[in-house]
Amino acid sequence: MPVRLAPDDRERYKRLASSRGLSVSDYIRQLVERDAASKPSKAFKAANDDTFPLMPDEKLIYELHRIGNNLNQLTKKYHSHNIEPPGLRSLFPVLEKILTQVFKQINVEH
Repeated sequence: MPVRLAPDDRERYKRLASSRGLSVSDYIRQLVERDAASKPSKAFKAANDDTFPLMPDEKLIYELHRIGNNLNQLTKKYHSHNIEPPGLRSLFPVLEKILTQVFKQINVEH
C-alpha cells in the first residue's frame, strides 16, 4: 500500500532509515509493525533485541515506562494499606539525580 509523505517528512524518514541501514519502506514497515505489536512481550523483545532498530532514546523511554509501571503498582499497594513505604523519603534525592541525568540525555528542561 503506497504511503504519501510531505517532503519534509520524507527527508526525515530517509535520514532515520539510512541511520539504521534501512530503506524508507522497511523503516516505516517496522514502525507500523512495532506499533501494532504493542503487547508487553513484543515490546520487551524490541527493547532488548540489538537487531531491532530502536534508537537509544526509544530504549530509554521504554525502560522509564517499565520503572514507572513498577512505581505505580507499589504506590497503589501502599496506598491501599494507608502506609508509607519504608525508605521512600530517602529515595527522593536519588530519583532527582537520576531524572536530572535522564533529562540531560533527552534534552528536556525540568
